[in-house]
Amino acid sequence: MERRLLWLNVGAKALLVAMLLFSVTSDLERFNGKAMLARALTSPLAALIVPVVWQLRGRPRPALDRHPRRAAVRDRHRRQRAPHFLN
Repeated sequence: MERRLLWLNVGAKALLVAMLLFSVTSDLERFNGKAMLARALTSPLAALIVPVVWQLRGRPRPALDRHPRRAAVRDRHRRQRAPHFLN
């Protein structure tokens, strides 16, 4: 499963690069005056920043309650507070 997600991620990034290259190399009017070269250079970098930071710092783990009763009490407390917050 994790290997499939990796290839899905790589495929999405490759598609991003392909679309950006198309926008730079095509002569369509819709791309004129929209800084497509700058977008083509910076968008793939931005798409790589988060995974690199996660690799360097460690991916954040969701905070899960180990005890189901504690989660139920917390959820009930939030539902009780919600109407007061909306007033």
